[in-house]
Amino acid sequence: MTAREAETVNISGTTFTFAGGDPVADATVGIAEDPTITTTSDGNGHYSFTVPDSSSVTPVVEHPDFRTMHLQTFATAGDDLENVNFQMVDDTIYDAFV
Repeated sequence: MTAREAETVNISGTTFTFAGGDPVADATVGIAEDPTITTTSDGNGHYSFTVPDSSSVTPVVEHPDFRTMHLQTFATAGDDLENVNFQMVDDTIYDAFV
């Protein structure tokens, strides 16, 4: 069964640091609307998972060394979402901006 037959789409991207662009491994990436849909970024910061098609999804990333981040909400419409990247900020940088 293909992703289209199962009525799902794939979301993929990279988690990396705000300062330096280094990959962030072991970040938990998921969907705010359904906390049961999660995955973990690999050693290169890459992640990929499937979500139901014809839905609204807000990607979110968590890691103990960085601030939790939410991206914009996407409306899935039969197409995979690629390059859904997170530029992660640690507390030192975050505090400098607030």
